[in-house]
Amino acid sequence: MPRPLRIEFPGAYGGEAARGRGADGMGGVSAGMATWGGGLLKKRPKGDAGRAQLARLLRRQTPMSRQWIAKRLHTGSASYVSHLTKP
Repeated sequence: MPRPLRIEFPGAYGGEAARGRGADGMGGVSAGMATWGGGLLKKRPKGDAGRAQLARLLRRQTPMSRQWIAKRLHTGSASYVSHLTKP
């Protein structure tokens, strides 16, 4: 069963714009991504607590796939993202 869409992106499901979430439509998640930018993600361990928390936020607040999150956060495989995001 697919997860419900929680954030509206321009051009997705009717083309409604994201409101009050910034240019990327990701809200506070983009602030976390900016904090971890600049190659810092690659220097930290794949199972780092901050990286896991960011993966949880991305899974909960965006419709991004596990594959996209794994690539963006440099966690390795999509199945490891599932492991990191377990409650």
